[in-house]
Amino acid sequence: MKLLGVLDKLQREKVLNQEMIKGVQKGMGTMKETYTKDLEHWKEERNVLEKHIKEVINIQILTKINAHAFANFQTSGKYSVCDT
Repeated sequence: MKLLGVLDKLQREKVLNQEMIKGVQKGMGTMKETYTKDLEHWKEERNVLEKHIKEVINIQILTKINAHAFANFQTSGKYSVCDT
């Protein structure tokens, strides 16, 4: 009878261990899905930020060109973006 009690206890522990393993596997699957979605979102955000950075740089370049042309206009009376 004692042996049956031990076997029953071992069987319950085995079932509990299997349930824990399934729970961990499910949790890991959820974490993987979340990570994948977040990674895609971060890549999209990075692309948008890189586009904005390029736009800001281009605006800075145009501002410098226009400032130079305006300075030339003030000194020579001609508005030109080139020094011709």
